[in-house]
Amino acid sequence: MTSVQMRSTYGETACRAKRATEIFVADVIKALEEMYLDDPGKFLDNSRPFHVVDLGAADGVNFVPILKEIIQFCRERNENLPLKVTLNDTPWNDFSLLFQTLNKSFGKIKNLFIYGIGKSFYEQLFANEDVDLFIAATSVHWLPDIPVPVDFNCHAPYKNVLESDKGKIWISSANQAWETFLLNRSKELRRGGRIVIWSPSYSEESDIRFNRHHLVDSSFIKKLKSALAAEKIEELLPKMMLPIFYRNEAQLVGHFKDSKLGLKLQSYKEFEIPEPFFEEYKKTHNAEIYISKWAKSYASPTMNYYKAKLIENGVSSVTAEKVLSDLYENRFLELKEDFIKWEISSIRHFSLTGKKEYESNMNGYK
Repeated sequence: MTSVQMRSTYGETACRAKRATEIFVADVIKALEEMYLDDPGKFLDNSRPFHVVDLGAADGVNFVPILKEIIQFCRERNENLPLKVTLNDTPWNDFSLLFQTLNKSFGKIKNLFIYGIGKSFYEQLFANEDVDLFIAATSVHWLPDIPVPVDFNCHAPYKNVLESDKGKIWISSANQAWETFLLNRSKELRRGGRIVIWSPSYSEESDIRFNRHHLVDSSFIKKLKSALAAEKIEELLPKMMLPIFYRNEAQLVGHFKDSKLGLKLQSYKEFEIPEPFFEEYKKTHNAEIYISKWAKSYASPTMNYYKAKLIENGVSSVTAEKVLSDLYENRFLELKEDFIKWEISSIRHFSLTGKKEYESNMNGYK
């Protein structure tokens, strides 16, 4: 039997994110081309490095093909241009694995300097006007924290929950966090710099569908509650909700209309990303492999968060890993029985590119 292992890395299992990366790498190249046309000096001046930042880097696997294209673009125009790359993620990310991934692919490239920063991207990460290009791939749907605990049976609020009083708090907090994110990036970008973002997006159909097919559903939550009770820490359950929020187009684009922000919206588009495991299943009809890969793809980003939360609240690393490994394994066994009738063929994503035009005149959200 194929099982769900705790040590699985995000990049190895998140094929959906890989597929999105393959599609959206073109947006990064387009942003670079526009930057070069606007100001060739950014790529010709060897007195300072061209600074690229990956926000929400995870283990780096999905950033590798993007960085390869960035390096090729820059070096074709100036083979001596120094490149500075900063990898950002939360403090509980596995930075050792992240640097192993990047060093394996880029360790021998000269004049390339790679750094890391373990901090929330809802904070200011760099000095003003320090960054040329921000990349945020499938990461901005994570909020800095849970706005308010709600009764839930999935990883993120359903539409009916969002229409409640507590749901309105989630919406307000998500909007404030998004404004803060954009404000900080506006401060950190050099004039003419770009930010390229892509992530799952909300629509009346895709949001509900995306939630319904998530590994962390009502059955999982019941098992999590029992596992916490067995360790006499059931009071932690409200803190175990994932701080995930899928914004719609109005929420994503609206802040760019505020002239005080300093960022100009260059492009925005939405489209469906084919579900790679479903495509594979249609060819092989191997349900066990299909479900195993699908379950791992969702387990990768969520297990690390849950483990960090448990440890943060006094649970030992060994206990946290055992509890979560058992939970995900049991969920996998359940899915074998009924997942095929829940088949999902695609996930809606958005792609957004912004340009730093002038200095921000906003105080931001604290």
